Amino acid sequence: MPAKGFTSITVREETYKKIKEMASSRGLTVAEFIELFLSHEYALPLILAEGVEPKKVEWTWPGPYVHIVTDPNVQVYMSTAWIRSKEYPEKAGRPQWVPEIESRVRSDAKFRVEKAFVISKKAWDESEVWKWVGKWVSLNFAYGEKITVFIVREDDARRKGIPERYFDMGIYGEQMVGFLQLNEESDPEVYYTISLPQKEITNAIKEFGKLKDCKVSPRDYKEKLLSAS
Repeated sequence: MPAKGFTSITVREETYKKIKEMASSRGLTVAEFIELFLSHEYALPLILAEGVEPKKVEWTWPGPYVHIVTDPNVQVYMSTAWIRSKEYPEKAGRPQWVPEIESRVRSDAKFRVEKAFVISKKAWDESEVWKWVGKWVSLNFAYGEKITVFIVREDDARRKGIPERYFDMGIYGEQMVGFLQLNEESDPEVYYTISLPQKEITNAIKEFGKLKDCKVSPRDYKEKLLSAS
């Protein structure tokens, strides 16, 4: 007789194996994994996204980005962009300010966006980079504290001990974090998301805070923006 409050279910063997692999990869039992999944009352795409093995994948825009950022349960969207080369804006940083997000910012008083640009020494003097960054800075001026922008030198982030995994990511509230891996020429190689365990998201938020602590003063890049405009 099963213990009170517990029951058993029958699923296909391949389904059970898949659930077990996903649970094990997060340090959970199958029961813990299912309970954690069901405890989330929000509906987000990729909530059970599996880790993606490092391999070439097609980087399509916008993917799940718009659906996740506009989900009413996501009140804070924190994002980092690792600008390793002048090609980043074209290859990986395609226009991210879409009508759906602008509408959310205008209509939802609680929603806010925080964007950190981690810029390499190689890309620091490239006008293409500052033209793209300048578009986000202008949004900062237009919307005030609802959209904040931080510029970080890659070397400073490394001295702070921040793993490069966190140089290009999106944190969707406290519900999901997505990581983009790039090569030195800014070609996207792997993108994957993590929803469980919660400590992965907590760690990402913590490292984002460290990146903000590395931000440079606007006076250090003011002329870069002006010359690129």
